[in-house]
Amino acid sequence: MILRTIWGEAMRKLLLAGVLGLSLLAGCNDPPPINEARKIDQPNQAAPEIKAPAKPLQSDPVAAQLLKDVLNAHTTNKPELLAKLKSCYVIRGGQMEQPTGRMRTVWKTHSVWPDRYRVTMEMHTTAVSSMTFARSTNGAWQYPGGPDKLEKAPLAADFLSTLTYQQKEDALSLLFGLAEPSVVVSNGSDEVFDGQELLNLHVWNAGPDYALISIDKKTKLVKRIVYTGRETATMVVKELIFTAYQEIDGIKFGSKMVVKGAGRALAEWNELSIDSTKPIDNKLFENP
Repeated sequence: MILRTIWGEAMRKLLLAGVLGLSLLAGCNDPPPINEARKIDQPNQAAPEIKAPAKPLQSDPVAAQLLKDVLNAHTTNKPELLAKLKSCYVIRGGQMEQPTGRMRTVWKTHSVWPDRYRVTMEMHTTAVSSMTFARSTNGAWQYPGGPDKLEKAPLAADFLSTLTYQQKEDALSLLFGLAEPSVVVSNGSDEVFDGQELLNLHVWNAGPDYALISIDKKTKLVKRIVYTGRETATMVVKELIFTAYQEIDGIKFGSKMVVKGAGRALAEWNELSIDSTKPIDNKLFENP
């Protein structure tokens, strides 16, 4: 997932002003102290080069079969299950890198693909602080609107672009983007990553315009996703590295995931829950 970009910049602005979202709402005079924390245990490495080959007019048959094998491996031969993820409520918990160190963070996301998205980001220190960002066809907003503005406010263009990229990233990490009829795939070069033999696929139209998907040769589960995303206002190479899987409603998801930007660890998610059974109220994308 995507991750630190919107949260980090917005929270830095609030921290500099000496406030944190829920502390304000609770009427506290001072923000909770920020605890020192160790860095995520992932070394900084040079970001992998991502060079998209020329997009073919249609999928290579061998690559298309491998993608089919991947979808079957994640769904026990029921790839049609992935369609329900286009409307879902997702909670991811873990640690994110902040200027002060590694902090417990929870993201609560309501998403209706492709144009409605709401994420509430909670930072857990001695208290819980949060910010909410949302986009829909009616516009985009954040809540609270700023250090001295407790009502919602329009979302700045840079944040809106990052939020849009985040929803596209979710289409990959939740797998449903790979099952879209418009997806085009071709074979990449095999490699060994973290001691595992990986098969690589070049993928177009699965959320982001292009992504490199790395697949465990033995299990056919997605091990890594590399694509060009955003880090604050800058385009960077993003990596999603899955280290464990969890079955939810018949689908194996990457439940533990390390996220990197430009080779630097941004977040490490180790908790996942998904609800795709309940309709999502459109009002959630209009107001806090």
